[in-house]
Amino acid sequence: ADLVGRMTAAEKLGLLAHATPADDPTPANANVSAALQASIAAGIRYGRTAASNAQLTPRATWANNVQALCEASSLGIPFVLSMEPAHGSGNGRTKARGFSQWPNELGLAASANLAVVEGFGQVVSQEYRAIGVRMALSASANLATEPRWFGAQFTFGEDGAQVADRVGAIVKGLQGTTLGRAGVAAVVAGFP
Repeated sequence: ADLVGRMTAAEKLGLLAHATPADDPTPANANVSAALQASIAAGIRYGRTAASNAQLTPRATWANNVQALCEASSLGIPFVLSMEPAHGSGNGRTKARGFSQWPNELGLAASANLAVVEGFGQVVSQEYRAIGVRMALSASANLATEPRWFGAQFTFGEDGAQVADRVGAIVKGLQGTTLGRAGVAAVVAGFP
């Protein structure tokens, strides 16, 4: 039977929402909060994890618990966990505990090496998937054309062609040549 045809209007609307669960898993408690359980029951299937200080194993256990709740629902639609950039610290960003440390996008762009940018995307993909994250809320396709703009450091520079090449490289690193089980979906934002 057609899944969309079996969905209620509320379940369809739930797929349009992107929640930010406040859950902060610990080794002693990787349970899904009552608030997130209610969101899942309401049909929400996208959420941004912000538990950057949590250890990796409890985060992965928590993500598995979230998926188990979704699998037990009437339609069994999985939950797509997303995450903001988490591999650098400073300037408003917090490096997630247990992840590798990398420079911000402008630093990666300064390498002038697309293989480095793609390799960064591959590492991010691997580390995100290890804790159940399947969507990266990055990379930025913004152009750094205003030197007073604080967000310039989170871009790949000011040249449109070079930014396009670097965004393409990181997306390829995150997703692979085709998006599948071994990749993380990239949500490119901030188009110039």
